Amino acid sequence: MIAPLLLWVTLSVEVARAADCAAPVTTIDLQRALEDAEAAYVALDDVALSVAGQTVQNGIPCLNEPISRTLAASIHRFVGLQSFLDRELDGAALAYAAARAIEPAYVLPLTLVPQGHPLRDVYASVDLGRDERVSVPEAKGRLTFDGREGEERPSTWPTIVQVFDEEGRVLSTTYLLPGAPMPDYALVEGRLSPPTFKLEFQTPPNRTLLLSAGGAAVAAGGLYALAAVSANRYHEVDPPDSNLDALRATTNGLTVATWGVGVAAATLGVGAFFVGQW
Repeated sequence: MIAPLLLWVTLSVEVARAADCAAPVTTIDLQRALEDAEAAYVALDDVALSVAGQTVQNGIPCLNEPISRTLAASIHRFVGLQSFLDRELDGAALAYAAARAIEPAYVLPLTLVPQGHPLRDVYASVDLGRDERVSVPEAKGRLTFDGREGEERPSTWPTIVQVFDEEGRVLSTTYLLPGAPMPDYALVEGRLSPPTFKLEFQTPPNRTLLLSAGGAAVAAGGLYALAAVSANRYHEVDPPDSNLDALRATTNGLTVATWGVGVAAATLGVGAFFVGQW
């Protein structure tokens, strides 16, 4: 299964407009899908949970109504649950923090999460005092973040941004992870929002990315060793002519793979210690 967090990253970099959707989605449609997902989780029905989750994921960019604060919190809790089930604990904690920031008095129901369940620890693990916000350019229409109008987006945890035109129509709804770019929208001057980006050091580093970087580095080392062995065989004295092409292809393939995995390891390592802010 693809990690749910990566699926929400995809949502965060795409601006879906009404023309891209088979049919507009209402907030009632989305709320029903969330309720179906919760019921499937309680019933231990993985198939129904997957179907409901896909409905939520596909429905968010196609919303044609303003999202409420309560619905935004429910979506964040759903993302937190999906991430937890896929062992993306850092992503789950941040999604739950976004929900708690909206509804701090909400208590996880015992029917969903029994006492002593590790999910309860993840749910409360992020200090809400870490809440930071980043100013965004003023929209020609208006912007809402998690159902609240404003020009400051939460940057510590995910947020759901909606862009409205001057008549109040929903132009786009996007689930944004921390550091993800804002969707394009018209500014008061009539220009699209300019892409401004900065890289900030984060402490502690992202554990998931750090572990992934380490795994990629080990894999790159293994590929390098295999490439070296293949190269030595190629340069042996009088190798059989029939093996030359095969050895050359193997050596070249392993070398390219080593570079590719090495670049991935370096990229993941940088991502573990630095976070982009728009």
